[in-house]
Amino acid sequence: MKLLGVMLILCAGTLCGSAVARNLAAYPARLRLLRRMITIMITELRGTLPLTADLIRNTAAIPDFSRLYFLQAAAENAEQFPSCWHEGVRNDRSLTPEEHALLLTIGETLGCSTLEGQVAALDLCLERLSTMESFAEIRCSKMAPLCRSISVLGALFFSILLL
Repeated sequence: MKLLGVMLILCAGTLCGSAVARNLAAYPARLRLLRRMITIMITELRGTLPLTADLIRNTAAIPDFSRLYFLQAAAENAEQFPSCWHEGVRNDRSLTPEEHALLLTIGETLGCSTLEGQVAALDLCLERLSTMESFAEIRCSKMAPLCRSISVLGALFFSILLL
């Protein structure tokens, strides 16, 4: 019976470490998704110069962006831009403070300046996201194995105590 308990503790520890590592890996993936969204916005602005509401709706209609809550919320009420953008960003709990600040900057820029001004501001946001992504990937590459190891060692420690 103790052996079964030890095995369950080891499995639980391993799964907890893997879950934390998966969460760490999700952040750089979300930053890549945001970079892709901004790149698509820049391309569409340069190509067709749509109205801001159409730009938001067209971007939100791309299936890959269905996970971006703030974008979906803004697309539902795109005629009220930029207030719908700001509200969507503020209500999205999955965003970090850095992402909030960056996305609020985008909301203030779109539709409020010339085409070149909008593209330049989006390019700056892309550069900032690239920097954030590289730091997040470095953090993930260092912390994910550490989280797995600590969880397995913790589970092993508790297993030894159980015996």
